[in-house]
Amino acid sequence: MGERACLNSERDDPKAKEEETIRRKCSRTAECSKRNTLEKITGRQKELSEMHTRIYMIRHAVSPYLPGQERNRGLSQQGAADAGRVKEMLKNEDIAHFVSSPYARAVATMQPLAEEAGKEIELCEELRERAFGTLDREFGDEELLVAIRRSYEDRHFKLDGGESHKEAEERAVPIMERLLREYAESNIAIGTHGNIMAIIMHYYDKAYGFDFLLSTTKPDIYKLEFDGTRLVKVERLWEPQPGLK
Repeated sequence: MGERACLNSERDDPKAKEEETIRRKCSRTAECSKRNTLEKITGRQKELSEMHTRIYMIRHAVSPYLPGQERNRGLSQQGAADAGRVKEMLKNEDIAHFVSSPYARAVATMQPLAEEAGKEIELCEELRERAFGTLDREFGDEELLVAIRRSYEDRHFKLDGGESHKEAEERAVPIMERLLREYAESNIAIGTHGNIMAIIMHYYDKAYGFDFLLSTTKPDIYKLEFDGTRLVKVERLWEPQPGLK
């Protein structure tokens, strides 16, 4: 009984009430301040993210290899189906600009997506696949892979009639730089090929080399985020179906 009276006495003390009110106000003020700070940081991060330029590198879908038809060979039945999957995957990404290698298989892979967006595809000869000269074989050929691996170790190495890593880089990267300047802070899709895509990405981040090239599929999609011309994030968007590569 005495203990309850003592507690009631403290509760009824005007000074104690005032101190409790101050403590609660301070606590609320601190929580509000912390919440406002977090909201400002989150808002600023979102704002900075929206200021980034996003490039969607779309490696072409499966295309039956035909000797001497590097520029003109189209997609297989599976490749055409996968081009439809590319469209479904990217149709809500608000892509404003479409640029592609002039090779038929690269254009065909992104055509459904461009049509969905109601956009024309700008063809850039500089984005064509790297030339291997006299060793005109399908990617995956052992001798060709040996040559490609060597080109990552020696950027000046090239096969007879072909291009070195350095030469391919020097024609393709300026197109990337132009797109980053002209279409800054927008979303861009690029129809591309395995070798030239890896060479471009390797220019911006050396982690993307020969082993990365071997890990890619047909098709494949990589979302690259740039702050100005600095690559800040890479995300793979394509999800290969089981049993298919």
